[in-house]
Amino acid sequence: MTATETGGELRLFLEELCCDLCRMRHVAQDGLRPEEIRIAREVQLIAHSAFADIVVTVPNAPSYFVEIKYGLSLDETVRSIRRKYAVNHRASCARLIIVVRDLDPAALNEHLRDCVCSTLDIEIWNEARLLSEIKLHYGVEIETLAEHEIIGLHRSIQVGTWKNIFDHDYYETLASALLWHFSSWTLRRLQNQHGGGPGDIWQTGHYLDIAVVMADISSFSAYVRDTKDNRITQQILTAFYSQTRHAVHEYGGMLYQFVGDEVVGLFGFPDRKPGYVSDALSCAKALLDIGASTSEHWQRQIDNVQEKHGVHVGVAMGALNLMPLRPFARSHIGFIGDALNIAARLMGNAMPGEIVVSNTFYNALEEDRQVEFAENPPIEAKNVGNLRCWRRATTV
Repeated sequence: MTATETGGELRLFLEELCCDLCRMRHVAQDGLRPEEIRIAREVQLIAHSAFADIVVTVPNAPSYFVEIKYGLSLDETVRSIRRKYAVNHRASCARLIIVVRDLDPAALNEHLRDCVCSTLDIEIWNEARLLSEIKLHYGVEIETLAEHEIIGLHRSIQVGTWKNIFDHDYYETLASALLWHFSSWTLRRLQNQHGGGPGDIWQTGHYLDIAVVMADISSFSAYVRDTKDNRITQQILTAFYSQTRHAVHEYGGMLYQFVGDEVVGLFGFPDRKPGYVSDALSCAKALLDIGASTSEHWQRQIDNVQEKHGVHVGVAMGALNLMPLRPFARSHIGFIGDALNIAARLMGNAMPGEIVVSNTFYNALEEDRQVEFAENPPIEAKNVGNLRCWRRATTV
């Protein structure tokens, strides 16, 4: 985490941007579909101590790391990269991209070559390289990544993304809502398969077999209580929101909402594409790494040692009703249904770093994924009854 709020936001923006730029490069150069490219954020390299900012996995090619060190000094950058990559903890990765601001690429490469594992090729993106990638893939030319430029860039990207998906006039309120809840490639798939206008992406009504993935931060109240600087709490939570939303989108889900430190993702809405149940579990597992990273970063900022780390994850499956929150307002929607309540009960029963799933969800998984779970004693859930459920071992 950076020392200032602005720096923290910029770093997170660059993480999101670099994920998109890497995906767009592979789509343009390799002819891949966006959903064929898997991009993970906050991937655990060393238990409770080191996390890769980004790992990009593409079909039929080695994976690679991306590290955002924008604005750090030469010494800070070298120290951070050495800590993470003196050993290559993921044999499938063969390259390391490092994003910096104004460091000389040749000088940085020379400093890093002796402290980065020899199995990793090093590629440096300075600000000039980053701006050229933005121009190439978005058609937007800016002079610097200053805050006033980023606000304009953000809107230009959103407008361009909307026009690439829908043959409709840009409607800011609906565009902001849809592109918040869904990834651009999920929206494109829905548009291509079902047609209609952007307001038809979600229709109020009854939806069956929705997988609800819910996670919250272990000992959240204690972390907040022991954090004296409110800016640190803001930085940590903003990072958590950004990274968990990415994980839900990455596996084709809908980011439903954040409630305090709780994230809720839905899979199988508005249609049940093949493999969505497995995707929900993959998302839940990605949330475990993000939770471990969140706790680790937060612990570094405070004096009191926290006993619990990571997130609790609950996954349930069932019917949900999509409700309009305002009359004739397609951008304001909400869900009701037992699956949300059950997921919350399961999440509350999960230990830090664990996933607890409902019996219905477990039965919907393929056999090779069911083996990750052991049956849990029934959970007594208020207003629901006794729930048969399954717990994923933390050692899997």
